[in-house]
Amino acid sequence: MESTEIIQTPTLIVKYDAFFSNFEIEDIIDIDTFKQNTKQDYLTIIKPNPIGRGGGVYSFFIQLISNLTFQDYLNFLAVYFAGKTLDKLINALFLKPFQIAYKKLKEKNGIIDIHKIQITLQDIDLYIYCIHENSIYENIELIYKKLYDVSHYLYNEHGVLPKEVHIPVLFEEKNEEKIFRVPLGDEEFITNITKDTYFKLWGIVDRFSESSYIFDIANKSILHGYNFYTEKCYYQFLSDEE
Repeated sequence: MESTEIIQTPTLIVKYDAFFSNFEIEDIIDIDTFKQNTKQDYLTIIKPNPIGRGGGVYSFFIQLISNLTFQDYLNFLAVYFAGKTLDKLINALFLKPFQIAYKKLKEKNGIIDIHKIQITLQDIDLYIYCIHENSIYENIELIYKKLYDVSHYLYNEHGVLPKEVHIPVLFEEKNEEKIFRVPLGDEEFITNITKDTYFKLWGIVDRFSESSYIFDIANKSILHGYNFYTEKCYYQFLSDEE
């Protein structure tokens, strides 16, 4: 088994929008206990962004930052799934302590959800998006397994790892144009989405050219001739169409 000495304590950043009134934030019930529970395993930054009344509040944007390379990450992922470790650092790396703390918090705050997880490693960023209520929490272990299974297909023909992987990518047609994009959270309008959506199409951003392409999971192949849109780029595309 690879030595855990190379793992530094991961950093966990949790950001979310929260209502405020009378110059006070209407924060999540028992958020201080959540902070205490997570600080045992992570270097943490957990903070709300005060906003006025509207939608999309109390959705967590999570970033896990680790000193590991992608290959190190995969090696420890194999150990994690083999059930051969009780090591706190390995469990923290795959968000186990966070999930336990989050479950307790969710029981007292049904409104909260995980909108996106960003896993930042030395040589790649992995993005996992919510596709329906509680979808990331319920499927994170399956996503890890699929990532491990297809990891060697992520490298290009020169053996170079991509800059980013976005999980999943959705497909729509607009004005006879084929569009691939990330899920839109509360604004999502595509209805035929299930947990299997996580294992169909992923978005890849090339390390050097920063061009994007689509990875077809089922066929373990690249769909050539198509880019995919991040949420920001997608809304810019719609704006340009008007």
